[in-house]
Amino acid sequence: MSLLPEDSQRISSNLAPLLQVLERAGIAEADIASHLADLIKVKAETAIVGGERQKKHYLDQTFFIPGEDAFIYRRADTKKQLWYLRMYDPRDKKNIVRSLGTTDLSFAQVKAREIWSEVTQKIRHNQRIVSITTQQLVDRYLNAESKHLAHVPKQGITPASFANKQKHLKKWIVFIDELGLSKCPIDQIDPEKIGGDAFAKWVLSRPQRYTYQNRPRSRDAVNGHVSQVIRMYKRFAVTQRLIGQNQIPYLEYLKIQEDGQHKRDILTIEEYSTLWRWMQDKWCRGRTLQRYDKRTKQWIPCLADDEGAQWRKDDSISERELQRRIVFEKLFGIFNNTGMRPKELLGLRSKDILATDNPDKEIQEKCLTLVVLASNSKTGKGRRVVAPIKKRVNAIKIAYADAGLDHFLNPDSENLFFLDPKDGQPWTQRKLRLLLDEVLRGSGLKSGRASDKNITLYSSRHLYATLRLRAGVDRALVAKNMGTSILQLEKTYGHIETEVSAVDLLRGQGCFARGADLMDIEMRS
Repeated sequence: MSLLPEDSQRISSNLAPLLQVLERAGIAEADIASHLADLIKVKAETAIVGGERQKKHYLDQTFFIPGEDAFIYRRADTKKQLWYLRMYDPRDKKNIVRSLGTTDLSFAQVKAREIWSEVTQKIRHNQRIVSITTQQLVDRYLNAESKHLAHVPKQGITPASFANKQKHLKKWIVFIDELGLSKCPIDQIDPEKIGGDAFAKWVLSRPQRYTYQNRPRSRDAVNGHVSQVIRMYKRFAVTQRLIGQNQIPYLEYLKIQEDGQHKRDILTIEEYSTLWRWMQDKWCRGRTLQRYDKRTKQWIPCLADDEGAQWRKDDSISERELQRRIVFEKLFGIFNNTGMRPKELLGLRSKDILATDNPDKEIQEKCLTLVVLASNSKTGKGRRVVAPIKKRVNAIKIAYADAGLDHFLNPDSENLFFLDPKDGQPWTQRKLRLLLDEVLRGSGLKSGRASDKNITLYSSRHLYATLRLRAGVDRALVAKNMGTSILQLEKTYGHIETEVSAVDLLRGQGCFARGADLMDIEMRS
């Protein structure tokens, strides 16, 4: 390649002083100009080639899938000389690069084919390329659900419901871990390995926490765990393109025989009467079983079967404790006469307890109207509950005054009405459960035998519904007062209808030709 004339002139003018020195040394000017021109040319070409080499870092580039834009290579800027995979994603229009973690060509080709097959399948099924573990899936799902927290049911996820989600999914993580799949990406787990009723049976076999020891798990509660896991995979993992439809584990629910019986035990009228009278006559008055000890010349605690046993006032029980017992006894009666859920009743403010607007004077004297706000209701719908509880509420107010809690008696107060006189704090369900267990044992309704009924605060709701329906109250009114649907009421208490309609069912059947009188079930205050 010859030098252009203008280049020669420029070189000559710029190098004039140097040329003079070289001529004195016996070197011709033409030779110098020619050699310098060649040097400039070579340097320019070297710079271009060098620049291209700097950009090109694919060493030993090897295509391993015919007709596909995918190859393995080694980087020019690393010392380890590991093999890498580069393939093109036509869906997202970008390159995917993965380290193969080896310097062996054969192993690199095998691993590259596995990754290429996996990624290609995800692209074909419109899934995300990134793989996550079960723990990461649960974390992402709960994070997404936490953005929908709301204190009003049906407007979002309540904090209590969110806590249940966390509890249920925590068991799923433990289940996956016990199967040895905790580190396996969710899109690589065989759905058949974790499907079926294995998870439900695993949860059913888990030991209960201390509060519910020696009691079998509810199948409904177990199915709640299953439902939450299914929801996570179907409504989150699939929609987020983390797995495909065919990768959703098919979880089975436990079968439940709908026999029309209560899911919780309830007290009979006789049992309720026994409990109520024991609380009023003995417990709320601080009376305990005692016998006179001639040796110590003192009255000491004893059992009912001991000789000389008597119910006597126990001076060790403080007045504040007696006030607490009175409030609990009245509150327990309110539970059974309103059918309200524990959370709804304990969430009532003073301003939510109103006089009943009814022209009947007897109703005005006996009843109160309780306003359940939407934010305090399980269904997210507010309602007004009418119940004959005025006498009990007034007794609670007197106990508050005696305990020095007068500031909670303001009818327009925003404060919660039902308080524990012992510490002036709102009742918690745990406190109430402990007191309920105490009175059930004290009254003899709970003896520690396997045949004992499992009576809870929620049992009062079932007792209320049972008694109202047996009394012939219209199902629509009962459902409205309880904050539930007629369908749910019929599903849970449908067997009562045959008892209520006994007169019609037995009409014309010999000695049952006349309608039998149903027992009086009205609960007294």
